[in-house]
Amino acid sequence: MASAVQTAFDTAERARHFRFSDLEAEGWQPFVARHAAGLSLADIEALAEAIGKQVGYEPGSDLRSFVRRIGGNLSTSLIGDLSDASPTGLYVRSASTDFLIAIPAASSSRFDQFMVAKALAHYFLHFRSAGHSSRRKVENGDISAIEQEAVIFAVTFLMPSAAFEHAFARTGGDIAALAAHFRVPVAVAEVRVKRFSVPIERAHA
Repeated sequence: MASAVQTAFDTAERARHFRFSDLEAEGWQPFVARHAAGLSLADIEALAEAIGKQVGYEPGSDLRSFVRRIGGNLSTSLIGDLSDASPTGLYVRSASTDFLIAIPAASSSRFDQFMVAKALAHYFLHFRSAGHSSRRKVENGDISAIEQEAVIFAVTFLMPSAAFEHAFARTGGDIAALAAHFRVPVAVAEVRVKRFSVPIERAHA
């Protein structure tokens, strides 16, 4: 059961509802990645861990307040008027590194945690690296490579290797316990276990 403090925090975090026209008027546009970063999954994991350390993210802490701390913006999409629906995810401004992350008005804090991390992945991998020479264009609308990059970045950012290995050993690899520890959906913890299982097996072989 959520504490009174956490309930109050969630209410405050969701205080600013918006419509797409509100964001558009402020110069925000939904970011749609057109190019994959072109990095190996191992390089993406290394980048996610490096950025997490650089910006001082503490695994398991609330990512929504963290976004504001690093200068980002966070808003909650308004549910109701479908003619002015507000897409969730990453928003950016033209000729600027400003970013805003829109989360659904009705979702769990664990889902929000992953959604925010995935938006950060698109920001660092696909928006800020616009001039990176290794980027490759995604043909025929196939966004699977872009989404895979974002998911691997997000999962690693939320559950970096050292913290995850320690939690894995402490919980005996229990998926539900790992998800609760890092405040992520169970499905996200499962992805991390699958990515992390090879180095764990090698380390203990």
